[in-house]
Amino acid sequence: MPKKTFHRLGSAVASPYFNKKKELIQFFEFLKVQFPNFPETSSTYEAAFKHVFGKRPFEKKEIGYLMSDLMKLAERMLSIEQMEEDAITDKLYLLDIFTEWHLDKAFNKTFKDAQKVLNQHTTRDANYFYWNYSLNLRENVFFHRQKMHKVDLSIQTAIDNLDLFYFAQKLKYCCEMVNRQKVVASDYQINLMDEILNYLDGNPLSEQPVISIYSTILKLSLEPTKEEYFHGLISLLNNHSHLFPQNEARDMYILAVNYCVRQIHKGNDNFDKNLFSLYQIMIEKNVIIYNDIISPWTYMNIVTIGVRNDIAWTEVFIHKYSEYLHDNFKENAYNYNLAYLYFYQQRYDDAMCLLNKVVYSDVFYNCEARALLIRIYYSIEETGLLSALAESFRIYLRRNKIITENRKTIYLNFIKFMSRLDRIIKGDNKVLLKLYEKVKATEQVYNRDWILNEIKAKMKGATMDL
Repeated sequence: MPKKTFHRLGSAVASPYFNKKKELIQFFEFLKVQFPNFPETSSTYEAAFKHVFGKRPFEKKEIGYLMSDLMKLAERMLSIEQMEEDAITDKLYLLDIFTEWHLDKAFNKTFKDAQKVLNQHTTRDANYFYWNYSLNLRENVFFHRQKMHKVDLSIQTAIDNLDLFYFAQKLKYCCEMVNRQKVVASDYQINLMDEILNYLDGNPLSEQPVISIYSTILKLSLEPTKEEYFHGLISLLNNHSHLFPQNEARDMYILAVNYCVRQIHKGNDNFDKNLFSLYQIMIEKNVIIYNDIISPWTYMNIVTIGVRNDIAWTEVFIHKYSEYLHDNFKENAYNYNLAYLYFYQQRYDDAMCLLNKVVYSDVFYNCEARALLIRIYYSIEETGLLSALAESFRIYLRRNKIITENRKTIYLNFIKFMSRLDRIIKGDNKVLLKLYEKVKATEQVYNRDWILNEIKAKMKGATMDL
Protein backbone atom coordinates (compact mmCIF):
# COMPACT_ATOMS: atom_id res chain seq x y z
CA MET A 1 0.00 0.00 0.00
CA PRO A 2 1.39 3.46 -0.88
CA LYS A 3 2.55 5.48 2.13
CA LYS A 4 -0.09 8.21 1.72
CA THR A 5 -2.87 5.64 1.44
CA PHE A 6 -1.61 3.85 4.56
CA HIS A 7 -1.76 7.12 6.53
CA ARG A 8 -5.32 7.78 5.31
CA LEU A 9 -6.23 4.28 6.48
CA GLY A 10 -4.98 5.30 9.92
CA SER A 11 -7.37 8.26 9.88
CA ALA A 12 -10.22 5.96 8.92
CA VAL A 13 -9.37 3.53 11.74
CA ALA A 14 -9.38 6.42 14.23
CA SER A 15 -12.76 7.71 12.99
CA PRO A 16 -15.83 6.57 15.01
CA TYR A 17 -17.82 6.66 11.76
CA PHE A 18 -15.71 3.85 10.33
CA ASN A 19 -14.56 2.03 13.44
CA LYS A 20 -15.77 1.69 17.03
CA LYS A 21 -13.26 -0.95 18.18
CA LYS A 22 -10.45 0.40 20.36
CA GLU A 23 -8.50 -2.81 19.77
CA LEU A 24 -8.40 -2.10 16.03
CA ILE A 25 -6.85 1.31 16.71
CA GLN A 26 -4.17 -0.38 18.83
CA PHE A 27 -3.58 -3.00 16.15
CA PHE A 28 -3.08 -0.31 13.50
CA GLU A 29 -0.63 1.50 15.79
CA PHE A 30 1.37 -1.75 15.96
CA LEU A 31 1.37 -2.05 12.17
CA LYS A 32 2.35 1.59 11.81
CA VAL A 33 5.65 0.87 13.54
CA GLN A 34 6.33 -2.06 11.20
CA PHE A 35 5.34 -0.24 7.96
CA PRO A 36 6.53 -0.37 5.22
CA ASN A 37 9.04 -3.25 5.47
CA PHE A 38 7.29 -5.39 8.14
CA PRO A 39 10.40 -7.21 9.45
CA GLU A 40 9.80 -10.91 10.06
CA THR A 41 11.36 -10.76 13.51
CA SER A 42 8.95 -8.13 14.88
CA SER A 43 5.85 -8.50 12.66
CA THR A 44 4.50 -11.57 14.47
CA TYR A 45 1.11 -12.60 15.81
CA GLU A 46 2.56 -12.79 19.31
CA ALA A 47 4.05 -9.27 19.17
CA ALA A 48 0.81 -7.83 17.79
CA PHE A 49 -1.27 -9.58 20.47
CA LYS A 50 0.96 -8.25 23.28
CA HIS A 51 0.73 -4.71 21.91
CA VAL A 52 -3.09 -4.84 21.69
CA PHE A 53 -4.10 -7.01 24.65
CA GLY A 54 -1.16 -6.65 27.05
CA LYS A 55 -0.71 -9.58 29.44
CA ARG A 56 -3.75 -11.57 28.34
CA PRO A 57 -3.04 -15.19 27.35
CA PHE A 58 -2.10 -15.33 23.68
CA GLU A 59 -4.88 -16.25 21.23
CA LYS A 60 -3.88 -16.15 17.57
CA LYS A 61 -7.49 -15.98 16.36
CA GLU A 62 -7.98 -12.57 18.04
CA ILE A 63 -5.33 -11.06 15.77
CA GLY A 64 -6.95 -12.88 12.85
CA TYR A 65 -10.25 -11.13 13.64
CA LEU A 66 -8.53 -7.74 13.76
CA MET A 67 -6.75 -8.44 10.47
CA SER A 68 -10.09 -9.27 8.86
CA ASP A 69 -11.72 -6.12 10.29
CA LEU A 70 -8.86 -3.95 9.08
CA MET A 71 -9.02 -5.46 5.60
CA LYS A 72 -12.76 -4.78 5.34
CA LEU A 73 -12.24 -1.20 6.52
CA ALA A 74 -9.42 -0.70 4.00
CA GLU A 75 -11.58 -2.03 1.17
CA ARG A 76 -14.43 0.28 2.20
CA MET A 77 -12.11 3.28 2.31
CA LEU A 78 -10.62 2.49 -1.10
CA SER A 79 -14.11 2.09 -2.61
CA ILE A 80 -15.20 5.46 -1.22
CA GLU A 81 -12.04 7.16 -2.48
CA GLN A 82 -12.52 5.64 -5.92
CA MET A 83 -16.11 6.91 -6.02
CA GLU A 84 -15.01 10.38 -4.93
CA GLU A 85 -12.57 10.52 -7.84
CA ASP A 86 -15.51 9.86 -10.15
CA ALA A 87 -17.26 13.23 -10.26
CA ILE A 88 -20.62 11.87 -11.41
CA THR A 89 -21.26 8.59 -9.54
CA ASP A 90 -21.80 10.19 -6.12
CA LYS A 91 -24.34 12.57 -7.64
CA LEU A 92 -26.26 9.67 -9.18
CA TYR A 93 -26.54 8.05 -5.72
CA LEU A 94 -27.74 11.35 -4.25
CA LEU A 95 -30.41 11.67 -6.94
CA ASP A 96 -31.73 8.22 -5.96
CA ILE A 97 -31.97 9.29 -2.33
CA PHE A 98 -33.59 12.67 -3.07
CA THR A 99 -36.16 10.96 -5.32
CA GLU A 100 -36.98 8.45 -2.56
CA TRP A 101 -37.32 11.25 0.01
CA HIS A 102 -39.34 13.49 -2.35
CA LEU A 103 -36.84 16.34 -2.00
CA ASP A 104 -37.59 18.15 -5.26
CA LYS A 105 -35.40 21.18 -4.65
CA ALA A 106 -32.37 19.07 -3.67
CA PHE A 107 -32.98 16.79 -6.66
CA ASN A 108 -33.13 19.68 -9.15
CA LYS A 109 -29.98 21.30 -7.79
CA THR A 110 -28.00 18.04 -7.82
CA PHE A 111 -29.30 17.22 -11.31
CA LYS A 112 -28.08 20.57 -12.64
CA ASP A 113 -24.73 20.05 -10.93
CA ALA A 114 -24.42 16.63 -12.55
CA GLN A 115 -25.29 18.05 -15.98
CA LYS A 116 -22.65 20.73 -15.51
CA VAL A 117 -20.02 18.12 -14.64
CA LEU A 118 -20.84 16.09 -17.74
CA ASN A 119 -20.87 19.16 -20.00
CA GLN A 120 -17.39 20.04 -18.74
CA HIS A 121 -16.15 16.48 -19.23
CA THR A 122 -13.50 16.41 -21.96
CA THR A 123 -13.78 12.74 -22.91
CA ARG A 124 -16.41 11.21 -25.17
CA ASP A 125 -15.82 7.53 -24.58
CA ALA A 126 -18.47 4.89 -23.90
CA ASN A 127 -18.56 5.81 -20.20
CA TYR A 128 -19.60 9.37 -21.06
CA PHE A 129 -22.77 8.08 -22.73
CA TYR A 130 -23.40 5.64 -19.90
CA TRP A 131 -23.27 8.50 -17.36
CA ASN A 132 -25.67 10.53 -19.50
CA TYR A 133 -27.99 7.54 -19.76
CA SER A 134 -27.87 7.02 -15.98
CA LEU A 135 -28.63 10.70 -15.39
CA ASN A 136 -31.53 10.74 -17.87
CA LEU A 137 -32.91 7.55 -16.33
CA ARG A 138 -33.07 9.17 -12.89
CA GLU A 139 -34.66 12.25 -14.41
CA ASN A 140 -37.35 10.03 -15.92
CA VAL A 141 -37.99 8.25 -12.60
CA PHE A 142 -38.26 11.61 -10.84
CA PHE A 143 -40.65 12.94 -13.49
CA HIS A 144 -42.80 9.79 -13.29
CA ARG A 145 -43.19 10.23 -9.53
CA GLN A 146 -44.49 13.76 -10.02
CA LYS A 147 -47.58 12.34 -11.79
CA MET A 148 -47.57 15.30 -14.18
CA HIS A 149 -49.40 15.01 -17.50
CA LYS A 150 -46.98 16.73 -19.85
CA VAL A 151 -44.36 15.78 -22.39
CA ASP A 152 -41.02 14.71 -20.94
CA LEU A 153 -38.08 13.89 -23.19
CA SER A 154 -35.88 12.33 -20.52
CA ILE A 155 -36.85 8.78 -21.46
CA GLN A 156 -36.04 9.43 -25.14
CA THR A 157 -32.69 10.98 -24.22
CA ALA A 158 -31.99 8.06 -21.89
CA ILE A 159 -32.53 5.46 -24.57
CA ASP A 160 -30.50 7.46 -27.12
CA ASN A 161 -27.55 7.58 -24.75
CA LEU A 162 -28.04 3.89 -23.93
CA ASP A 163 -27.79 3.11 -27.65
CA LEU A 164 -24.56 5.11 -27.93
CA PHE A 165 -23.08 3.39 -24.87
CA TYR A 166 -24.07 -0.07 -26.09
CA PHE A 167 -22.78 0.36 -29.64
CA ALA A 168 -19.52 1.97 -28.49
CA GLN A 169 -18.82 -0.75 -25.91
CA LYS A 170 -19.96 -3.58 -28.17
CA LEU A 171 -17.78 -2.43 -31.06
CA LYS A 172 -14.81 -1.98 -28.71
CA TYR A 173 -15.09 -5.59 -27.48
CA CYS A 174 -15.67 -6.89 -31.02
CA CYS A 175 -12.41 -5.21 -32.08
CA GLU A 176 -10.55 -6.76 -29.16
CA MET A 177 -11.96 -10.23 -29.78
CA VAL A 178 -11.21 -10.18 -33.51
CA ASN A 179 -7.70 -8.92 -32.77
CA ARG A 180 -7.10 -11.71 -30.22
CA GLN A 181 -8.24 -14.32 -32.73
CA LYS A 182 -5.36 -13.24 -34.97
CA VAL A 183 -2.87 -13.87 -32.16
CA VAL A 184 -4.11 -16.99 -30.33
CA ALA A 185 -6.44 -19.82 -31.20
CA SER A 186 -9.80 -18.89 -29.71
CA ASP A 187 -13.41 -19.69 -30.45
CA TYR A 188 -15.18 -16.47 -29.52
CA GLN A 189 -18.89 -16.11 -30.26
CA ILE A 190 -19.31 -12.51 -31.44
CA ASN A 191 -23.08 -12.11 -31.63
CA LEU A 192 -24.76 -9.34 -33.70
CA MET A 193 -21.47 -7.99 -35.08
CA ASP A 194 -22.57 -7.96 -38.73
CA GLU A 195 -26.04 -6.70 -37.82
CA ILE A 196 -24.61 -3.77 -35.84
CA LEU A 197 -22.23 -2.79 -38.64
CA ASN A 198 -25.09 -2.89 -41.15
CA TYR A 199 -27.36 -0.88 -38.84
CA LEU A 200 -24.72 1.81 -38.29
CA ASP A 201 -23.92 2.15 -41.99
CA GLY A 202 -25.21 5.62 -42.88
CA ASN A 203 -26.86 6.01 -39.46
CA PRO A 204 -26.35 9.39 -37.68
CA LEU A 205 -25.08 7.45 -34.66
CA SER A 206 -21.97 6.54 -36.67
CA GLU A 207 -20.98 10.22 -36.70
CA GLN A 208 -20.01 9.99 -33.03
CA PRO A 209 -16.18 9.65 -32.95
CA VAL A 210 -16.20 6.67 -30.57
CA ILE A 211 -18.60 4.80 -32.90
CA SER A 212 -16.82 5.75 -36.13
CA ILE A 213 -13.37 4.83 -34.77
CA TYR A 214 -14.29 1.40 -33.43
CA SER A 215 -16.44 0.52 -36.45
CA THR A 216 -13.54 1.45 -38.75
CA ILE A 217 -11.09 -0.63 -36.67
CA LEU A 218 -13.50 -3.56 -36.87
CA LYS A 219 -13.98 -3.22 -40.64
CA LEU A 220 -10.22 -3.04 -41.09
CA SER A 221 -9.76 -6.23 -39.05
CA LEU A 222 -12.44 -8.05 -41.04
CA GLU A 223 -11.31 -6.75 -44.46
CA PRO A 224 -7.55 -6.13 -44.14
CA THR A 225 -7.05 -5.76 -47.91
CA LYS A 226 -9.07 -2.54 -47.94
CA GLU A 227 -6.32 -0.08 -47.08
CA GLU A 228 -8.77 2.83 -47.28
CA TYR A 229 -10.06 1.73 -43.88
CA PHE A 230 -6.54 2.09 -42.45
CA HIS A 231 -6.06 5.60 -43.81
CA GLY A 232 -9.56 6.53 -42.65
CA LEU A 233 -8.76 5.22 -39.17
CA ILE A 234 -5.54 7.25 -38.93
CA SER A 235 -7.44 10.38 -39.95
CA LEU A 236 -10.13 9.71 -37.31
CA LEU A 237 -7.56 9.06 -34.59
CA ASN A 238 -5.53 12.15 -35.40
CA ASN A 239 -8.67 14.29 -35.26
CA HIS A 240 -10.43 12.75 -32.27
CA SER A 241 -7.97 10.88 -30.03
CA HIS A 242 -8.06 13.80 -27.55
CA LEU A 243 -11.68 12.86 -26.77
CA PHE A 244 -10.63 9.63 -25.04
CA PRO A 245 -8.74 8.74 -21.86
CA GLN A 246 -5.03 8.36 -22.51
CA ASN A 247 -5.02 4.57 -22.07
CA GLU A 248 -7.95 4.10 -24.47
CA ALA A 249 -6.43 6.41 -27.10
CA ARG A 250 -3.21 4.40 -26.84
CA ASP A 251 -5.09 1.11 -27.30
CA MET A 252 -6.80 2.52 -30.41
CA TYR A 253 -3.46 3.47 -31.93
CA ILE A 254 -1.98 0.08 -30.97
CA LEU A 255 -4.70 -1.67 -32.98
CA ALA A 256 -3.60 0.42 -35.98
CA VAL A 257 0.03 -0.48 -35.18
CA ASN A 258 -0.85 -4.20 -35.12
CA TYR A 259 -2.42 -3.87 -38.57
CA CYS A 260 0.77 -2.26 -39.92
CA VAL A 261 2.90 -5.03 -38.41
CA ARG A 262 0.75 -7.73 -40.02
CA GLN A 263 1.01 -6.00 -43.40
CA ILE A 264 4.80 -5.76 -43.09
CA HIS A 265 5.01 -9.47 -42.23
CA LYS A 266 3.04 -10.15 -45.42
CA GLY A 267 5.73 -8.34 -47.41
CA ASN A 268 3.86 -5.05 -47.89
CA ASP A 269 6.87 -2.72 -47.57
CA ASN A 270 4.72 0.40 -47.92
CA PHE A 271 3.59 -0.04 -44.34
CA ASP A 272 7.12 0.25 -42.99
CA LYS A 273 6.94 4.04 -43.28
CA ASN A 274 3.30 4.03 -42.16
CA LEU A 275 4.26 2.26 -38.95
CA PHE A 276 7.17 4.63 -38.28
CA SER A 277 4.91 7.64 -38.86
CA LEU A 278 2.27 6.12 -36.57
CA TYR A 279 4.73 5.76 -33.70
CA GLN A 280 5.88 9.36 -34.20
CA ILE A 281 2.27 10.54 -33.99
CA MET A 282 1.74 8.54 -30.78
CA ILE A 283 4.82 10.18 -29.27
CA GLU A 284 3.66 13.62 -30.38
CA LYS A 285 0.20 13.05 -28.87
CA ASN A 286 1.76 11.66 -25.67
CA VAL A 287 -0.14 8.37 -25.79
CA ILE A 288 3.00 6.23 -25.90
CA ILE A 289 3.54 6.73 -22.15
CA TYR A 290 1.06 5.76 -19.44
CA ASN A 291 1.52 6.57 -15.76
CA ASP A 292 5.00 7.91 -16.62
CA ILE A 293 6.02 4.47 -17.94
CA ILE A 294 6.78 3.28 -21.47
CA SER A 295 6.48 -0.43 -22.15
CA PRO A 296 9.91 -1.99 -22.86
CA TRP A 297 8.33 -3.85 -25.79
CA THR A 298 6.91 -0.64 -27.29
CA TYR A 299 10.31 0.98 -26.73
CA MET A 300 12.00 -1.85 -28.62
CA ASN A 301 9.41 -1.88 -31.42
CA ILE A 302 9.94 1.84 -32.02
CA VAL A 303 13.71 1.34 -32.19
CA THR A 304 13.32 -1.63 -34.55
CA ILE A 305 11.22 0.33 -37.04
CA GLY A 306 13.09 3.58 -36.38
CA VAL A 307 16.53 2.36 -37.49
CA ARG A 308 15.04 1.44 -40.86
CA ASN A 309 13.64 4.94 -41.37
CA ASP A 310 15.62 7.59 -39.45
CA ILE A 311 18.77 6.63 -37.56
CA ALA A 312 19.35 10.10 -36.05
CA TRP A 313 15.76 10.38 -34.78
CA THR A 314 15.95 6.88 -33.31
CA GLU A 315 19.15 7.61 -31.41
CA VAL A 316 17.54 10.66 -29.79
CA PHE A 317 14.49 8.53 -28.92
CA ILE A 318 16.59 5.80 -27.26
CA HIS A 319 18.31 8.24 -24.92
CA LYS A 320 15.31 10.49 -24.23
CA TYR A 321 12.73 7.81 -23.49
CA SER A 322 14.96 5.43 -21.53
CA GLU A 323 14.06 7.47 -18.43
CA TYR A 324 10.44 6.31 -18.79
CA LEU A 325 11.36 2.62 -18.66
CA HIS A 326 10.48 0.80 -15.48
CA ASP A 327 13.51 0.16 -13.27
CA ASN A 328 13.05 -3.62 -13.68
CA PHE A 329 13.65 -3.33 -17.44
CA LYS A 330 15.62 -0.10 -17.87
CA GLU A 331 19.21 -1.37 -18.03
CA ASN A 332 18.55 -4.33 -20.32
CA ALA A 333 16.19 -2.40 -22.62
CA TYR A 334 18.55 0.56 -22.95
CA ASN A 335 21.69 -1.51 -23.57
CA TYR A 336 20.06 -3.88 -26.04
CA ASN A 337 18.30 -1.18 -28.08
CA LEU A 338 21.36 1.05 -28.24
CA ALA A 339 23.36 -1.99 -29.38
CA TYR A 340 20.70 -2.59 -32.04
CA LEU A 341 21.15 0.98 -33.26
CA TYR A 342 24.95 0.61 -33.32
CA PHE A 343 24.55 -2.56 -35.39
CA TYR A 344 22.67 -0.59 -38.07
CA GLN A 345 25.36 2.10 -37.90
CA GLN A 346 27.96 -0.67 -38.45
CA ARG A 347 29.56 0.20 -35.11
CA TYR A 348 29.99 -3.48 -34.38
CA ASP A 349 32.55 -3.21 -31.56
CA ASP A 350 30.35 -0.72 -29.68
CA ALA A 351 27.31 -2.97 -30.21
CA MET A 352 29.13 -6.04 -28.84
CA CYS A 353 30.35 -4.04 -25.84
CA LEU A 354 26.75 -3.11 -24.95
CA LEU A 355 25.47 -6.64 -25.50
CA ASN A 356 27.97 -7.82 -22.88
CA LYS A 357 26.05 -5.67 -20.38
CA VAL A 358 22.70 -7.32 -21.15
CA VAL A 359 21.65 -9.55 -18.24
CA TYR A 360 21.05 -13.00 -19.69
CA SER A 361 18.87 -14.10 -16.80
CA ASP A 362 16.01 -12.40 -18.66
CA VAL A 363 14.87 -15.00 -21.23
CA PHE A 364 13.60 -12.45 -23.74
CA TYR A 365 16.76 -10.34 -23.83
CA ASN A 366 18.86 -13.51 -23.72
CA CYS A 367 17.36 -14.60 -27.04
CA GLU A 368 17.33 -11.13 -28.61
CA ALA A 369 20.96 -10.45 -27.67
CA ARG A 370 22.15 -13.83 -29.02
CA ALA A 371 20.28 -13.28 -32.30
CA LEU A 372 21.74 -9.80 -32.72
CA LEU A 373 25.22 -11.11 -31.94
CA ILE A 374 24.85 -13.74 -34.68
CA ARG A 375 24.02 -10.95 -37.14
CA ILE A 376 27.08 -9.01 -35.98
CA TYR A 377 29.39 -12.05 -36.38
CA TYR A 378 28.01 -12.58 -39.88
CA SER A 379 28.59 -8.93 -40.78
CA ILE A 380 32.21 -8.97 -39.60
CA GLU A 381 32.77 -12.42 -41.15
CA GLU A 382 33.59 -14.18 -37.89
CA THR A 383 32.53 -17.61 -39.11
CA GLY A 384 34.00 -19.53 -36.18
CA LEU A 385 32.32 -17.32 -33.55
CA LEU A 386 29.02 -17.45 -35.45
CA SER A 387 29.12 -21.23 -35.62
CA ALA A 388 29.89 -21.59 -31.91
CA LEU A 389 27.19 -19.11 -30.87
CA ALA A 390 24.63 -20.70 -33.20
CA GLU A 391 25.23 -24.09 -31.61
CA SER A 392 25.05 -22.81 -28.02
CA PHE A 393 21.90 -20.82 -28.88
CA ARG A 394 20.32 -23.93 -30.40
CA ILE A 395 21.04 -25.97 -27.25
CA TYR A 396 19.71 -23.17 -25.03
CA LEU A 397 16.42 -23.03 -26.94
CA ARG A 398 15.87 -26.79 -26.87
CA ARG A 399 16.56 -27.03 -23.14
CA ASN A 400 14.57 -23.96 -22.12
CA LYS A 401 11.08 -24.82 -20.86
CA ILE A 402 9.83 -21.22 -20.57
CA ILE A 403 10.04 -20.16 -24.23
CA THR A 404 6.95 -21.13 -26.25
CA GLU A 405 7.32 -23.69 -29.01
CA ASN A 406 6.25 -21.12 -31.60
CA ARG A 407 8.98 -18.70 -30.49
CA LYS A 408 11.55 -21.51 -30.43
CA THR A 409 10.69 -22.38 -34.03
CA ILE A 410 11.19 -18.76 -35.13
CA TYR A 411 14.66 -18.59 -33.54
CA LEU A 412 15.71 -22.10 -34.62
CA ASN A 413 14.84 -21.32 -38.24
CA PHE A 414 16.86 -18.11 -37.96
CA ILE A 415 19.87 -20.06 -36.65
CA LYS A 416 19.53 -22.69 -39.38
CA PHE A 417 19.34 -20.21 -42.25
CA MET A 418 22.11 -17.97 -40.91
CA SER A 419 24.41 -20.96 -40.48
CA ARG A 420 23.74 -22.05 -44.08
CA LEU A 421 24.18 -18.54 -45.47
CA ASP A 422 27.47 -18.11 -43.64
CA ARG A 423 28.88 -21.28 -45.25
CA ILE A 424 27.88 -20.41 -48.85
CA ILE A 425 30.61 -18.81 -50.98
CA LYS A 426 29.83 -15.34 -52.27
CA GLY A 427 28.66 -15.49 -55.90
CA ASP A 428 27.40 -19.08 -55.73
CA ASN A 429 24.10 -17.84 -57.12
CA LYS A 430 22.52 -21.24 -57.69
CA VAL A 431 22.87 -22.27 -54.04
CA LEU A 432 22.02 -18.78 -52.80
CA LEU A 433 18.86 -18.64 -54.91
CA LYS A 434 17.76 -22.01 -53.54
CA LEU A 435 18.28 -20.73 -49.98
CA TYR A 436 16.45 -17.50 -50.84
CA GLU A 437 13.38 -19.39 -52.00
CA LYS A 438 13.51 -21.61 -48.90
CA VAL A 439 13.66 -18.62 -46.52
CA LYS A 440 10.93 -16.78 -48.42
CA ALA A 441 8.63 -19.81 -48.20
CA THR A 442 9.15 -20.15 -44.43
CA GLU A 443 6.86 -17.86 -42.43
CA GLN A 444 8.29 -18.46 -38.96
CA VAL A 445 11.77 -16.94 -39.25
CA TYR A 446 13.29 -14.30 -36.99
CA ASN A 447 14.41 -11.27 -39.08
CA ARG A 448 13.42 -12.95 -42.33
CA ASP A 449 13.57 -9.75 -44.42
CA TRP A 450 17.11 -9.02 -43.22
CA ILE A 451 18.24 -12.56 -44.13
CA LEU A 452 16.69 -12.23 -47.60
CA ASN A 453 18.51 -8.95 -48.16
CA GLU A 454 21.80 -10.49 -47.05
CA ILE A 455 21.29 -13.39 -49.47
CA LYS A 456 20.71 -10.95 -52.33
CA ALA A 457 23.81 -8.96 -51.32
CA LYS A 458 25.89 -12.15 -51.58
CA MET A 459 24.73 -12.93 -55.11
CA LYS A 460 27.10 -11.67 -57.79
CA GLY A 461 25.61 -10.06 -60.89
CA ALA A 462 22.09 -11.22 -60.01
CA THR A 463 19.58 -9.37 -62.20
CA MET A 464 16.54 -11.49 -61.49
CA ASP A 465 13.66 -9.82 -59.63
CA LEU A 466 13.67 -11.34 -56.18
